[in-house]
Amino acid sequence: MRAIVSFLLAAGLLLAQPDYTKKEHVQCAVCHDGSWTSGKYTEAGKYYMEHHTFKGYRPTKPPPSK
Repeated sequence: MRAIVSFLLAAGLLLAQPDYTKKEHVQCAVCHDGSWTSGKYTEAGKYYMEHHTFKGYRPTKPPPSK
């Protein structure tokens, strides 16, 4: 059973990334702090997980200047 769960989780991670980037037209780094497999999310990523959209998202701090 554990092997099946591990396989499904790994498959989901591999398949989810391209789908969300294509759907939302954003880079992985918009939602993920580090690589998209890091498990660490940005403020935008946390908002997206809760609302399943970026509509209404307003960052609490300005983006870093270049």
